[in-house]
Order: sequence, then structure tokens, then C-alpha cells
Amino acid sequence: MYMCGNSETMMSLTTYDNNDVMSGIIGELQHCVTEAMKAGIPRWNIILDPGIGFAKDLNQNIQILRQLSRISNQSFNTFPVLVGPSRKGFLGKLTQQDTPSNRIYATSAACAACISNGADILRVHDVKEMKDVLIVSDHIWRTI
Repeated sequence: MYMCGNSETMMSLTTYDNNDVMSGIIGELQHCVTEAMKAGIPRWNIILDPGIGFAKDLNQNIQILRQLSRISNQSFNTFPVLVGPSRKGFLGKLTQQDTPSNRIYATSAACAACISNGADILRVHDVKEMKDVLIVSDHIWRTI
């Protein structure tokens, strides 16, 4: 998973070259994949996570959702992509929902965006509620 700093410092580390969060994520993931494979980790044990919500501000998280296909289709098309948008703080800012459990609809929209841009695995809190969202999204964007 891509993340700068730790849980205490990450939100002060949201500056990326040319404000291009995706290029920063892609570069770091490429480095991590190379190092993992050099260390003998088999390809089938590698899952890529752009670290949505970690060391990213609201606009950067939106950029990730919009451009996730740069990871899933273009840069790493042989590795599965995992995204964990569930109940994230940036969704609360967008919807003015301070309570994470009230972000189910926002999470649904974020999950649909992830599926439409090539995510293979989604981490969610509300599995029962997200199941239909993911089934329909998968059929719209991924079923031939």
C-alpha cells in the first residue's frame, strides 16, 4: 500500500510533485513491486493499493478515484488492485457526514467509481449493503 509517514504524520505529507498524486503513487508502487520481486515474493502474492485516504487530501483522493485505471490498466496490468474507500474522511467532507457509519451512500459511489476504473478488490465495512452495488457495478463495467 502506498502511504507517506505514519498515522500521526501522514496528513502533513500531502505534497506531491506537480500536485500529481497518481505519478507519485505509481512511482512508489513500481519501486515496491521491484523490491518485492527481488526479495523473492511471487507475483501472485502482490496486490497493489494506492492508499486512498492515507497522506492525501480531498482533491487527491478524488484524483485517485478518477485515475485509478492508470494503475489497474496501464502501469501494472498483471497485478490486482485493492482500494479501501469505505467510510473515509474525504467522503465525510464531501457529504458533510461527520459520523463514518452515515457514509454508506458515499461509500457506494466511491466503490462504483473504483470498479469502473479497474479495481479488483474493495475493502468495505458494510458488506451486506455494498454487495449489490458491487454486483451491479461489476456487470456494468466488467462483464462482457
